[in-house]
Amino acid sequence: MYIENLIIKYLEEFEKRSKREKDYVSQNTIKAYNINLQKFLIFLKENKCETNVKKISEDCINRYINELVEKKLSPASRNQRISTLKSFFKWARKYYDIKNPMVEIRCAYQPRKEASFISKEDCIKILTHIDKAGGINQVLFRTLLQSGTRASEIIGLNITDITFEKDGMFIRVLKGKGNKERILPFKTTNSDSTENRENLKLYNLLKTYIRNRKKQEVDDKNALFISTHGRRITYTGLNKKLSRLLKKVTLQHKKYSLHTFRHTSAKKLLENGARIKIVQKFLGHEDPVTTIRIYDHTSIEEIQTLINSKERRLV
Repeated sequence: MYIENLIIKYLEEFEKRSKREKDYVSQNTIKAYNINLQKFLIFLKENKCETNVKKISEDCINRYINELVEKKLSPASRNQRISTLKSFFKWARKYYDIKNPMVEIRCAYQPRKEASFISKEDCIKILTHIDKAGGINQVLFRTLLQSGTRASEIIGLNITDITFEKDGMFIRVLKGKGNKERILPFKTTNSDSTENRENLKLYNLLKTYIRNRKKQEVDDKNALFISTHGRRITYTGLNKKLSRLLKKVTLQHKKYSLHTFRHTSAKKLLENGARIKIVQKFLGHEDPVTTIRIYDHTSIEEIQTLINSKERRLV
Protein backbone atom coordinates (compact mmCIF):
# COMPACT_ATOMS: atom_id res chain seq x y z
CA MET A 1 0.00 0.00 0.00
CA TYR A 2 2.30 2.69 -1.32
CA ILE A 3 1.63 6.37 -0.97
CA GLU A 4 1.94 7.14 -4.70
CA ASN A 5 -0.99 4.82 -5.46
CA LEU A 6 -3.11 6.24 -2.65
CA ILE A 7 -2.43 9.81 -3.79
CA ILE A 8 -4.05 8.98 -7.14
CA LYS A 9 -7.12 7.44 -5.43
CA TYR A 10 -7.37 10.34 -2.99
CA LEU A 11 -7.36 12.97 -5.74
CA GLU A 12 -9.76 10.96 -7.90
CA GLU A 13 -12.26 10.88 -5.03
CA PHE A 14 -11.98 14.62 -4.53
CA GLU A 15 -12.52 15.12 -8.27
CA LYS A 16 -15.66 12.94 -8.24
CA ARG A 17 -17.09 14.63 -5.14
CA SER A 18 -16.39 18.03 -6.66
CA LYS A 19 -18.53 17.17 -9.71
CA ARG A 20 -21.20 15.35 -7.71
CA GLU A 21 -21.59 17.89 -4.89
CA LYS A 22 -21.43 21.17 -6.81
CA ASP A 23 -17.81 22.14 -6.31
CA TYR A 24 -17.20 20.24 -3.06
CA VAL A 25 -13.63 21.48 -3.52
CA SER A 26 -12.33 23.73 -6.26
CA GLN A 27 -10.02 22.58 -9.04
CA ASN A 28 -7.36 24.94 -7.64
CA THR A 29 -7.55 23.11 -4.28
CA ILE A 30 -7.19 19.71 -5.95
CA LYS A 31 -4.21 21.03 -7.92
CA ALA A 32 -2.58 22.42 -4.75
CA TYR A 33 -3.15 19.12 -2.88
CA ASN A 34 -1.53 17.19 -5.72
CA ILE A 35 1.54 19.46 -5.77
CA ASN A 36 1.93 19.28 -1.97
CA LEU A 37 1.61 15.48 -1.89
CA GLN A 38 4.06 15.03 -4.77
CA LYS A 39 6.60 17.18 -2.91
CA PHE A 40 6.15 15.05 0.19
CA LEU A 41 6.66 11.92 -1.92
CA ILE A 42 9.89 13.38 -3.35
CA PHE A 43 11.10 14.02 0.22
CA LEU A 44 10.38 10.40 1.20
CA LYS A 45 12.30 9.01 -1.77
CA GLU A 46 15.25 11.41 -1.53
CA ASN A 47 15.66 10.63 2.17
CA LYS A 48 15.13 6.89 1.65
CA CYS A 49 12.08 6.91 3.94
CA GLU A 50 9.27 4.39 3.83
CA THR A 51 6.67 5.04 1.12
CA ASN A 52 4.35 2.37 2.50
CA VAL A 53 1.66 4.40 4.28
CA LYS A 54 1.48 1.86 7.10
CA LYS A 55 5.11 2.59 7.95
CA ILE A 56 5.20 6.39 7.62
CA SER A 57 5.80 7.62 11.17
CA GLU A 58 5.33 10.85 13.07
CA ASP A 59 9.13 11.12 13.25
CA CYS A 60 9.26 11.07 9.45
CA ILE A 61 6.65 13.84 9.28
CA ASN A 62 8.64 15.94 11.75
CA ARG A 63 11.79 15.49 9.66
CA TYR A 64 9.85 16.71 6.63
CA ILE A 65 8.58 19.79 8.50
CA ASN A 66 12.11 20.54 9.78
CA GLU A 67 13.33 20.48 6.19
CA LEU A 68 10.66 23.01 5.24
CA VAL A 69 11.86 25.24 8.09
CA GLU A 70 15.48 24.89 6.92
CA LYS A 71 14.39 25.87 3.41
CA LYS A 72 12.90 29.00 5.01
CA LEU A 73 9.35 28.39 3.86
CA SER A 74 6.94 30.85 5.45
CA PRO A 75 4.59 29.62 8.21
CA ALA A 76 1.68 29.99 5.77
CA SER A 77 3.40 27.76 3.17
CA ARG A 78 4.35 25.18 5.79
CA ASN A 79 0.80 25.13 7.14
CA GLN A 80 -0.56 24.54 3.65
CA ARG A 81 1.65 21.44 3.33
CA ILE A 82 0.71 20.24 6.83
CA SER A 83 -3.02 20.73 6.14
CA THR A 84 -2.73 18.69 2.95
CA LEU A 85 -1.05 15.82 4.79
CA LYS A 86 -3.65 15.98 7.58
CA SER A 87 -6.43 15.72 5.01
CA PHE A 88 -4.71 12.89 3.13
CA PHE A 89 -3.96 10.70 6.16
CA LYS A 90 -7.41 11.33 7.64
CA TRP A 91 -8.90 10.09 4.37
CA ALA A 92 -6.55 7.09 4.22
CA ARG A 93 -7.41 6.15 7.81
CA LYS A 94 -11.09 5.79 6.83
CA TYR A 95 -10.43 3.19 4.16
CA TYR A 96 -7.24 1.45 5.21
CA ASP A 97 -5.90 -0.05 8.42
CA ILE A 98 -3.20 2.53 9.10
CA LYS A 99 -2.10 4.69 11.99
CA ASN A 100 -2.52 8.41 11.29
CA PRO A 101 0.94 9.99 11.84
CA MET A 102 -0.55 13.52 11.67
CA VAL A 103 -2.65 13.33 14.85
CA GLU A 104 -0.13 15.10 17.09
CA ILE A 105 1.30 17.38 14.41
CA ARG A 106 0.48 21.05 14.93
CA CYS A 107 0.50 23.89 12.43
CA ALA A 108 3.12 26.63 12.65
CA TYR A 109 2.28 29.86 14.43
CA GLN A 110 1.24 32.59 12.01
CA PRO A 111 1.38 36.21 13.20
CA ARG A 112 -1.89 38.03 12.62
CA LYS A 113 -1.98 39.96 9.37
CA GLU A 114 -3.27 43.48 9.59
CA ALA A 115 -6.11 44.02 7.14
CA SER A 116 -5.44 46.75 4.57
CA PHE A 117 -8.13 49.24 3.56
CA ILE A 118 -8.79 51.71 0.78
CA SER A 119 -8.60 55.20 2.26
CA LYS A 120 -11.66 57.48 2.06
CA GLU A 121 -9.85 59.80 -0.35
CA ASP A 122 -8.92 56.91 -2.64
CA CYS A 123 -12.46 55.50 -2.46
CA ILE A 124 -13.76 58.83 -3.73
CA LYS A 125 -11.22 58.80 -6.58
CA ILE A 126 -12.19 55.25 -7.59
CA LEU A 127 -15.95 55.83 -7.34
CA THR A 128 -15.77 59.18 -9.19
CA HIS A 129 -13.86 57.54 -12.04
CA ILE A 130 -16.06 54.43 -12.43
CA ASP A 131 -19.27 56.49 -12.18
CA LYS A 132 -18.02 58.77 -14.93
CA ALA A 133 -16.82 55.88 -17.12
CA GLY A 134 -19.92 53.71 -16.53
CA GLY A 135 -20.12 50.22 -18.06
CA ILE A 136 -19.39 46.91 -16.37
CA ASN A 137 -16.60 48.35 -14.19
CA GLN A 138 -19.03 50.70 -12.46
CA VAL A 139 -21.37 47.85 -11.50
CA LEU A 140 -18.59 45.35 -10.79
CA PHE A 141 -16.46 47.47 -8.47
CA ARG A 142 -19.41 49.08 -6.69
CA THR A 143 -20.74 45.58 -6.00
CA LEU A 144 -17.35 44.51 -4.67
CA LEU A 145 -17.04 47.60 -2.49
CA GLN A 146 -20.53 47.43 -1.01
CA SER A 147 -21.08 43.68 -0.71
CA GLY A 148 -17.79 42.62 0.89
CA THR A 149 -17.76 39.54 -1.34
CA ARG A 150 -14.64 37.59 -2.17
CA ALA A 151 -13.33 37.68 -5.75
CA SER A 152 -14.34 34.02 -6.22
CA GLU A 153 -17.87 34.85 -5.04
CA ILE A 154 -18.25 37.75 -7.47
CA ILE A 155 -17.07 35.49 -10.30
CA GLY A 156 -19.59 32.81 -9.30
CA LEU A 157 -22.62 35.14 -9.19
CA ASN A 158 -25.50 34.35 -11.56
CA ILE A 159 -28.25 36.69 -12.74
CA THR A 160 -30.76 34.69 -10.68
CA ASP A 161 -28.75 35.38 -7.50
CA ILE A 162 -30.01 38.99 -7.51
CA THR A 163 -33.56 39.47 -6.22
CA PHE A 164 -35.20 42.89 -6.49
CA GLU A 165 -37.98 44.10 -4.22
CA LYS A 166 -39.76 47.44 -3.78
CA ASP A 167 -37.56 48.58 -0.92
CA GLY A 168 -34.26 46.97 -1.85
CA MET A 169 -32.59 43.81 -3.10
CA PHE A 170 -30.91 40.60 -1.97
CA ILE A 171 -27.68 39.12 -3.29
CA ARG A 172 -27.46 35.37 -2.79
CA VAL A 173 -23.88 34.13 -2.51
CA LEU A 174 -23.90 30.42 -3.37
CA LYS A 175 -20.21 29.75 -3.85
CA GLY A 176 -18.77 31.17 -0.69
CA LYS A 177 -15.83 29.66 1.17
CA GLY A 178 -16.69 26.05 1.97
CA ASN A 179 -19.54 26.30 -0.57
CA LYS A 180 -21.86 27.79 2.04
CA GLU A 181 -24.78 29.98 1.05
CA ARG A 182 -25.51 33.39 2.53
CA ILE A 183 -27.96 36.16 1.70
CA LEU A 184 -26.85 39.82 1.61
CA PRO A 185 -29.66 42.38 2.05
CA PHE A 186 -29.46 45.90 0.61
CA LYS A 187 -32.30 48.13 1.78
CA THR A 188 -32.83 51.39 -0.12
CA THR A 189 -34.14 53.10 3.03
CA ASN A 190 -32.56 53.33 6.47
CA SER A 191 -34.26 52.41 9.75
CA ASP A 192 -35.27 56.07 10.20
CA SER A 193 -37.00 56.04 6.76
CA THR A 194 -34.31 58.20 5.15
CA GLU A 195 -32.92 57.23 1.76
CA ASN A 196 -29.85 54.97 1.70
CA ARG A 197 -28.10 56.57 -1.27
CA GLU A 198 -25.37 53.99 -1.76
CA ASN A 199 -27.74 51.02 -1.69
CA LEU A 200 -30.18 52.83 -3.99
CA LYS A 201 -27.33 53.57 -6.41
CA LEU A 202 -26.27 49.90 -6.48
CA TYR A 203 -29.90 48.80 -6.75
CA ASN A 204 -30.48 50.94 -9.85
CA LEU A 205 -27.14 50.03 -11.41
CA LEU A 206 -27.68 46.28 -11.03
CA LYS A 207 -31.28 46.48 -12.23
CA THR A 208 -30.29 48.34 -15.40
CA TYR A 209 -27.21 46.17 -15.93
CA ILE A 210 -29.18 42.90 -15.63
CA ARG A 211 -31.92 44.15 -17.96
CA ASN A 212 -29.28 44.89 -20.64
CA ARG A 213 -27.27 41.78 -19.77
CA LYS A 214 -30.24 39.49 -20.55
CA LYS A 215 -30.41 40.90 -24.08
CA GLN A 216 -26.80 39.95 -24.84
CA GLU A 217 -25.97 36.87 -26.88
CA VAL A 218 -23.24 35.20 -24.81
CA ASP A 219 -21.86 31.71 -24.15
CA ASP A 220 -22.74 31.74 -20.45
CA LYS A 221 -26.34 32.97 -20.17
CA ASN A 222 -26.42 32.50 -16.37
CA ALA A 223 -23.28 34.41 -15.41
CA LEU A 224 -23.84 37.89 -13.98
CA PHE A 225 -20.47 39.34 -14.93
CA ILE A 226 -19.01 38.33 -18.28
CA SER A 227 -15.82 39.03 -20.21
CA THR A 228 -15.61 40.71 -23.61
CA HIS A 229 -15.54 37.17 -25.05
CA GLY A 230 -19.01 36.44 -23.68
CA ARG A 231 -17.85 34.02 -21.01
CA ARG A 232 -18.01 34.23 -17.23
CA ILE A 233 -15.36 36.63 -15.96
CA THR A 234 -12.28 34.92 -14.52
CA TYR A 235 -10.03 35.78 -11.59
CA THR A 236 -7.29 36.80 -14.04
CA GLY A 237 -9.73 39.02 -15.94
CA LEU A 238 -10.95 40.60 -12.73
CA ASN A 239 -7.39 41.36 -11.62
CA LYS A 240 -6.59 42.92 -15.00
CA LYS A 241 -9.62 45.18 -14.69
CA LEU A 242 -8.47 46.26 -11.23
CA SER A 243 -4.89 46.95 -12.45
CA ARG A 244 -6.17 49.10 -15.31
CA LEU A 245 -8.55 50.94 -12.98
CA LEU A 246 -5.80 51.73 -10.45
CA LYS A 247 -3.57 53.05 -13.22
CA LYS A 248 -6.36 55.30 -14.51
CA VAL A 249 -6.75 56.89 -11.06
CA THR A 250 -2.96 56.84 -10.41
CA LEU A 251 -3.24 54.55 -7.40
CA GLN A 252 -1.18 51.62 -8.71
CA HIS A 253 1.54 52.40 -6.17
CA LYS A 254 -0.91 51.67 -3.33
CA LYS A 255 -1.04 47.99 -4.33
CA TYR A 256 -4.73 47.65 -3.55
CA SER A 257 -6.00 44.12 -4.18
CA LEU A 258 -9.44 42.66 -4.83
CA HIS A 259 -9.48 41.54 -1.20
CA THR A 260 -8.84 45.13 -0.09
CA PHE A 261 -12.34 45.97 -1.36
CA ARG A 262 -13.73 43.27 0.96
CA HIS A 263 -11.81 44.63 3.96
CA THR A 264 -12.95 48.17 3.15
CA SER A 265 -16.58 47.06 3.01
CA ALA A 266 -16.25 45.40 6.44
CA LYS A 267 -14.56 48.47 7.92
CA LYS A 268 -17.37 50.71 6.69
CA LEU A 269 -19.97 48.45 8.33
CA LEU A 270 -18.10 48.64 11.65
CA GLU A 271 -17.70 52.43 11.37
CA ASN A 272 -21.46 52.68 10.84
CA GLY A 273 -22.06 50.85 14.10
CA ALA A 274 -22.62 47.27 12.92
CA ARG A 275 -21.93 44.63 15.56
CA ILE A 276 -19.13 42.07 14.97
CA LYS A 277 -21.77 39.30 14.72
CA ILE A 278 -23.50 41.14 11.84
CA VAL A 279 -20.20 41.74 10.04
CA GLN A 280 -19.31 38.06 10.52
CA LYS A 281 -22.56 36.95 8.85
CA PHE A 282 -22.18 39.53 6.08
CA LEU A 283 -18.66 38.37 5.23
CA GLY A 284 -19.48 34.68 5.56
CA HIS A 285 -16.98 33.93 8.35
CA GLU A 286 -17.82 30.67 10.10
CA ASP A 287 -16.46 31.89 13.42
CA PRO A 288 -16.80 35.45 14.83
CA VAL A 289 -13.25 35.05 16.20
CA THR A 290 -12.01 35.23 12.60
CA THR A 291 -13.78 38.56 12.14
CA ILE A 292 -12.41 39.89 15.42
CA ARG A 293 -8.85 38.79 14.59
CA ILE A 294 -8.91 40.62 11.26
CA TYR A 295 -10.84 43.78 12.06
CA ASP A 296 -10.56 44.47 15.80
CA HIS A 297 -7.22 46.26 16.10
CA THR A 298 -7.64 47.32 19.72
CA SER A 299 -4.19 46.98 21.23
CA ILE A 300 -3.31 45.68 24.69
CA GLU A 301 -2.18 49.21 25.59
CA GLU A 302 -5.57 50.66 24.56
CA ILE A 303 -7.43 48.05 26.59
CA GLN A 304 -5.22 48.73 29.62
CA THR A 305 -5.81 52.48 29.29
CA LEU A 306 -9.55 51.88 29.18
CA ILE A 307 -9.40 49.67 32.29
CA ASN A 308 -7.30 52.24 34.17
CA SER A 309 -9.66 55.08 33.29
CA LYS A 310 -12.63 53.06 34.62
CA GLU A 311 -10.71 52.22 37.80
CA ARG A 312 -9.97 55.91 38.38
CA ARG A 313 -13.66 56.79 37.99
CA LEU A 314 -14.54 54.17 40.63
CA VAL A 315 -12.09 55.55 43.19
